[in-house]
Amino acid sequence: MHPLYGISLGLSGFIAGAVAGASGISGGVLLVPLMVSAGIAPLQSVATTTFAKCMIAASGSWHNWRRGSLSYQRVLRLGLPAVVTAQLGVFFIQQVSASILLSAFGGLLL
Repeated sequence: MHPLYGISLGLSGFIAGAVAGASGISGGVLLVPLMVSAGIAPLQSVATTTFAKCMIAASGSWHNWRRGSLSYQRVLRLGLPAVVTAQLGVFFIQQVSASILLSAFGGLLL
């Protein structure tokens, strides 16, 4: 991996983490397009971003937990169904072509 490539990925993660922490949105909204524009395949971009979002979410959640801002009841009501449907989403994106995946992601951003 070229050193500038690693630096640009790190900078992208830094920006995505700051935006995600400040707004509550997923860093994937920023990271997937950045990775695709850097030449990474769409499926790889989604997969890599999904794992990176776990780290971003864990960091933000830990801070919110320390401040007493979390509702565990809401977390369970949102999180448990999402665990199941995330598996369906992963299955789905592995079945479609890269162009359809990019079009769907672009439509989602609109």
